[in-house]
Amino acid sequence: MVYFSKKVNSDKLTRKHRKGLIKKIYRGIYVDKISDIETYIELIIKHLNINGTVYYKSAIEYPKFVTENTLYILTNNINKKIIFGDNYFRIELMKIPKSIILNKRELSPSWNENILLPSLHYGILLNFNKSNIFAKRANKNLACELIIKNTLESFKDIKHIEIYMKNIEVSANKFDMLNEYNNLKSYFKKYFIENYIEYDEDRVILFNLLKEQLEQTSFDSYSKTNKNILFYEAYFSNYIEGTEFEIDEAESIVFNPKHRYERHKDGHDIISTYNIILELYNTPILFSNYEEFVNALKITHVKLMGHRADKILVGEFKKVANVSGSLKFVLPSQINTTFKKGYEIYATLDNPIHKAIFIHLLIAEIHPFDDGNGRISRIFMNNELSKVNALHIVIPTVFRDDYITALKGFSHQHNPKPIIKALIKAYKITASIDWSLKRENIKKFIYDNSGFEKDTNGIWGVKPTSKNKSMSITGFAEIGENKILHKS
Repeated sequence: MVYFSKKVNSDKLTRKHRKGLIKKIYRGIYVDKISDIETYIELIIKHLNINGTVYYKSAIEYPKFVTENTLYILTNNINKKIIFGDNYFRIELMKIPKSIILNKRELSPSWNENILLPSLHYGILLNFNKSNIFAKRANKNLACELIIKNTLESFKDIKHIEIYMKNIEVSANKFDMLNEYNNLKSYFKKYFIENYIEYDEDRVILFNLLKEQLEQTSFDSYSKTNKNILFYEAYFSNYIEGTEFEIDEAESIVFNPKHRYERHKDGHDIISTYNIILELYNTPILFSNYEEFVNALKITHVKLMGHRADKILVGEFKKVANVSGSLKFVLPSQINTTFKKGYEIYATLDNPIHKAIFIHLLIAEIHPFDDGNGRISRIFMNNELSKVNALHIVIPTVFRDDYITALKGFSHQHNPKPIIKALIKAYKITASIDWSLKRENIKKFIYDNSGFEKDTNGIWGVKPTSKNKSMSITGFAEIGENKILHKS
């Protein structure tokens, strides 16, 4: 919450501040926690009686988001920088220069009648006025290029961007801002000549390498997936992503409707993953062209991540680029075109296991969504296997590091061999389990063997952790000291 000091509560707020119960962020303004500044910035602005027009980058970004935690506002009479909470959030107030005459028809009151927001196209054009006072503080060229980049990166392809620019040109004529439009065009041209390619060429090269390597790799065929495997597939797929439950609790969450748990969204992660896997086990998703594939992908994402819609985009491709360490995934503006190129390669494959591995890596490498990319890529991998009634691939916890390392090798070194080898290994060990056993027996096998949950020997899929090497579970036998356990 945010608290404003007045005569009636001044002493009370001062005492709470001294006890460390609240934080003072500005004269007479307190919050419970520092992030409340951003949450309640509009109330704070209203309290400070700030008047003006949102400007510079904020004219494009606000109120959806604010980069660098800075809100820029033009005022009639003051130049001032207001800093809140040890520089956590800033408001920069600048007096309107004579060269800028604001078009009142393109300004509308926001949440506060004293704060005006420019219309979208007008806000963009304002940034390319030659007297851009905010940009002069830093590097004007860099600032304008960043505005273009942040504004246009979410577009699907060059045709959408051309339509967008045409609309801005219409607005420029309407506002008598052709000089600003020409300035924008020069930055636009420079940015896209240097940065814009219609699709991610490196990724398409990588997908072709993957296809070539898969076609050189032979696979054994396995029996139809047993329904018992589906829970463990969902459990381990979530565990890989950090949704960690003990297997007994996860089982109760999925199969006991009365189970109560504190981590509501994490529990829903497991439930939604399991429900999708079960649905596709019974009725696999079929698609015969790229449009049907993308539609199926987005619908599945809604089912998978719908309970997290308050934090991420659900059923839509990302609007902001995502990264993992030093790895940058495909840009939002290149998702559709790169996906389409990758799908065309996928469509040339015949072997179901080739297709399964390819589509998993296609989705994982493009990383099209804000979240859930790993889970949905494995769901679509096993959907390919469900199409031909083949065994699913399960990637257990203990194999997570090997699997992630192989994925990184695919992305960073353009080397598809390690990840293909890892997935083949996962497939073979998954095939060694008798999934027709009762769930209690399978669960005991998982607890008793390093092959799935406990990696005491540092080797995946080997000796039981029990000192007694003979297995007590009917249907399993050990083959030598460092061999995979399999059906007897």
